[in-house]
Amino acid sequence: MLQFIINNLVTIATGATTALIAFLIYTTTNRTFQSGGKFRGKEEALLITLGTMSFTGLLTPTIQNFWTNTLSVISGLQLLGVTIVLGLIVVNESVNHWNHFDIKSITMHGLGLTLLLFGKTIYYIPLA
Repeated sequence: MLQFIINNLVTIATGATTALIAFLIYTTTNRTFQSGGKFRGKEEALLITLGTMSFTGLLTPTIQNFWTNTLSVISGLQLLGVTIVLGLIVVNESVNHWNHFDIKSITMHGLGLTLLLFGKTIYYIPLA
């Protein structure tokens, strides 16, 4: 399983990035569709969804090139840091009224940023 993830990391990162873009454009709940801070009707929701799909589809090659180049120069710990930070942003954005600045979020963002900034250094520190 781990080998599968490593072999497909660029594809996984590309998919996660396009999902993040979609989360930033619109959010949904059981009964609502919001975009630009406003509730939208079915017709608008359809147009926004189709537009988002087209937009992210057109951006996919650029995003994939970005991740191909980026993943070749960062360490695994730095990647983990990026994953923690971006994952927490997606989680906090996808659930209404979740705070980005509560103690748990700040702690996790701090851990993610530490790994991102110092991941290569930590990686090279001998543990024995």
